[in-house]
Amino acid sequence: MNAAELNAVDVEAPFAHSYPTLRPHLVRIVQGLRDDLIALPSDSDEDVILQQFATRIEELNVLDENAGDQHAGVEDIDTLEREALCDALYALGGAVGLDESTDYVDDYRDW
Repeated sequence: MNAAELNAVDVEAPFAHSYPTLRPHLVRIVQGLRDDLIALPSDSDEDVILQQFATRIEELNVLDENAGDQHAGVEDIDTLEREALCDALYALGGAVGLDESTDYVDDYRDW
C-alpha cells in the first residue's frame, strides 16, 4: 500500500477533544489499522483491504460495548468520537482507494 499517503493521514488530531480515558484506545486502534494497511502488498484486492477495516472496527465495537464497565475505566464512544472515527477511517480508506460513498465503515460499526 502507499505508505506515504497513509502516513499523511493524521490519526491523533481527530481525537484531541475525546475523553482522556478513551483517546489512547482510539488512537491505538486507528494507528493499528494504518499499520495493517501499510503492511499489505500493493496489489491487495478490495476484499482484503475491507477485512482490515472490519477487524479494527470490531475492536472499536468491543471497546464501546465494554465502556462504562467500572473495570474498563473507559467512556462510551459518543457523537464527537463517532464523527472523528468516521473521518479518520474514511481518510485511511480514501488513501487506499476505497469509495467513501459505499459507507463501508457503517457496514461494520455498532457505535
